[in-house]
Amino acid sequence: MSLNTKVIDTMFSSSVEERDLIEKLASIGQLHLLFTGVDTLPQPEPAFRAIMDQLKKIDSSLAPLGGIVGYHRTFLQLLHNNPNTTTSGNYAPPNGPDFSEASPERNEAIQWGIETLPLMAEVYPVGGAGDRLNWHDLQSGDPLPAATLPFLGHTLLEGLLRDLRARELLHSRELFNPVILMTSQAKNNSAWIQQILEENNWFDRPKELFFLIEQPLIPVITEEGTWSIESPLKLQLKPGGHGAIWQMMLTTGAFDWLRSHNRKKILIRQINNPIAGLDANLLAFTGYGCHHDHSFGFASCLRQVNASEGMNVCLQHRGQETITNIEYTEFTKRGIADEPLSADTPYSRFPSNTNLLFADIDHIEQLIPQNPLPGMILNLKNSVGTVRAGRIETTMQNIADSMLSEPYTTFITFNTRRKTISVAKKEYLPEQPISETPVGAYADWLANMHDLLTNHCHMTLPPLTPDATLIHSPPFHVTYHPALGPLWSSIAQKIRGGILHKGSEIQLDIANLTLENLTLDGSLIIINRSLTGTCTLRNVTITNKGPKNSNTFWQGVQQRHEACTLIIDGDGSFTAENITLTGNQTIHVPAGKHLTRREQKR
Repeated sequence: MSLNTKVIDTMFSSSVEERDLIEKLASIGQLHLLFTGVDTLPQPEPAFRAIMDQLKKIDSSLAPLGGIVGYHRTFLQLLHNNPNTTTSGNYAPPNGPDFSEASPERNEAIQWGIETLPLMAEVYPVGGAGDRLNWHDLQSGDPLPAATLPFLGHTLLEGLLRDLRARELLHSRELFNPVILMTSQAKNNSAWIQQILEENNWFDRPKELFFLIEQPLIPVITEEGTWSIESPLKLQLKPGGHGAIWQMMLTTGAFDWLRSHNRKKILIRQINNPIAGLDANLLAFTGYGCHHDHSFGFASCLRQVNASEGMNVCLQHRGQETITNIEYTEFTKRGIADEPLSADTPYSRFPSNTNLLFADIDHIEQLIPQNPLPGMILNLKNSVGTVRAGRIETTMQNIADSMLSEPYTTFITFNTRRKTISVAKKEYLPEQPISETPVGAYADWLANMHDLLTNHCHMTLPPLTPDATLIHSPPFHVTYHPALGPLWSSIAQKIRGGILHKGSEIQLDIANLTLENLTLDGSLIIINRSLTGTCTLRNVTITNKGPKNSNTFWQGVQQRHEACTLIIDGDGSFTAENITLTGNQTIHVPAGKHLTRREQKR
């Protein structure tokens, strides 16, 4: 290909680092691809400079593999099925405590979880591209990252932070745990995350307790071994998996930052699993890990045979063992048979890897040099024309592969599946299964709400309906701020008895609530943003036209014919007893005020 003089001059006037990158590209036979069609660019120099800057970041982030050259060669090795670098051995089903039902052991773990909250921090990989969600900005049409997807009235990111706040409040109102967010350059992800945080005043959390890391994207390579080019001097780039988070935390000083806040352990959650914070799941999990001072842990649940999700296994090697993860694409390579627990169950003998993880920061940091990019697998879900293409992905949970020997210890806990994982990975399409869609997560949410309100709070609810009706007309719609609990045993003390008629809606954005024998036919909305106000409703009947049928229930953006809305500012309080509230009405209680409504005596 003919290069114009300006580009040649720019290349030869490059810095030493840039010339080194050019030589690296040439050594793996990819340099010429970058300049295909470069003579059509009116100003090639800025494009050249931009890609050099981009390649510097990529080369640095891939340093554990040997930079871009090592990445290219590793891709080809994986493509040709060279042996995986993970330690070989035997794989057995892992054992651990089951926290799915109330028990003295679970109660003890919950208490440990509350007591050790000041030792904890949270880590959220939020940089996924979310291609399959087909989620776009309504005004600009620009693709949006998964973290911005609304679910039950809040973005997925805010949902995780609301869950965290609820757990913190069980310890003290003054406690705010540090949060690390790993963003990426995909779909302008970093800018969107920053914008969400700033527009929402950091969700009323101290700004200085957020630590943002940006994960560089990596090149897409075809199965023919050529790098994919979007346009002249522009590579096709994709996120390289959340396994990069440990190396990124090391190079950005995140571990030292956590220590500066006196933190020792971290909880890792993925952005696309909005239900994991229900009930005692996270408290019991982290409490167990902290109390036993474990290095790493998995919160797991049942997994169906042949499901497209990873499994947790006990890796046994030379008399030592660790609990780790095997991705479903690797089962055959590892010689693992995905068999049921027994002949009469659809569930696998190996539980699900949910990517709800616990980690000791000192132990993780020690292991990064020997396993900087854990769990490398090949993702060939892209294409260039008719040729398959993809990139190397890494998995954060496979840092546990390096924990076979002392002093490292791993553990696993179990819970009910629908209270542990229900992901929003892909767009819901009519006539298609709802699994792994936001609608599927909403279906699991409703099933959990039915369980909570009927079996724990002893309310009477309409029965759950088939999935098809959930889109436009669910049998009921219930949301609440996690600070109402999050423990269901606590919520059961606040909501006692009552009737929820078909098509009714309850939205409880409040922590301090007494709801006894409520009869609801329509919509009831209680809002106390400070979580310091109080609302008491005893023997109250509420009747209005309620929500309209729509396709946005899972988003939490309902349109309503009528609603009874109670807005309580600050530490205000509202009490209603033995009355009926009819039609569309809003009751507003200012901060510091108390409003009471009772049946008038004759």
